[in-house]
Amino acid sequence: MNEEHLTGIYGIFLSDGRCYVGSTAQAFKKRWNEHRQRLNKGNHPNIHLIRAWQKYGSEAFEFKILETCNIDKEEIRILKENFWIGKLKPEFNMAPVAGSVKGIKRREETKKLLSELNLQHWKENPRPTGYTRPKKIADAISKGRKGIKFTTEHIDNLSQSLKGRKSPRKGVILSDETKNKISKGRSGIPRKLEDSLKAAESNRGRKRTNEQKEQISQALKGKGGKIDETQAREIKSSTEKTSVLVEKYGVSRSQINHIRSGRSWGHI
Repeated sequence: MNEEHLTGIYGIFLSDGRCYVGSTAQAFKKRWNEHRQRLNKGNHPNIHLIRAWQKYGSEAFEFKILETCNIDKEEIRILKENFWIGKLKPEFNMAPVAGSVKGIKRREETKKLLSELNLQHWKENPRPTGYTRPKKIADAISKGRKGIKFTTEHIDNLSQSLKGRKSPRKGVILSDETKNKISKGRSGIPRKLEDSLKAAESNRGRKRTNEQKEQISQALKGKGGKIDETQAREIKSSTEKTSVLVEKYGVSRSQINHIRSGRSWGHI
């Protein structure tokens, strides 16, 4: 296998003709080595391949390059991989189509086994401190995931799985340089009304220190007109007519409406 730097679609073939079809954004040789390493250790995520590997031995398998292509974009990878899945009908693939886990039926004991195998793998093969992906791989992942929209069910599942988990970023103090980069990157991005309402609801009842209040006040100077946070809270909770509030606080009707809807002072 001399194509050390090529990427694309590959197959792992058993001597009886059965196979597994996959794709890789890294070199074919490296991907095949990863498969063999995990199959030899018995912690490969594909239980069908593990059983066949243990039954027939590594000598009965052959790695074949099916198509060399640039698969930086996720939609191209899925399209190419599904073409070969449809053509070869691979018996060892867990999912019937690429890019989706739909159709995979696992027993509870299988799920538990896969979880234990993955934990064991990362325990035995921890990433070194300060590990960063090669730029080519990072760019390919970034491009491939752009435009992906999660279903409501998927978002709920992610939310449930993260409940109670301590964030690795909690307590991290950002440098002024990092803060400025984040601020510059988000500058000019309009906030949707539903996002403002969510932010307002999540911040409702939250107690801020005097220092935080002063920072917010300074940041909003020149942006929110002639009112402060206390007045904004009064406007938001008031049941008086807009015309009365305009006269009372000396601001425009649009500013009153923005405060009430959460588009302005959405943090309160």
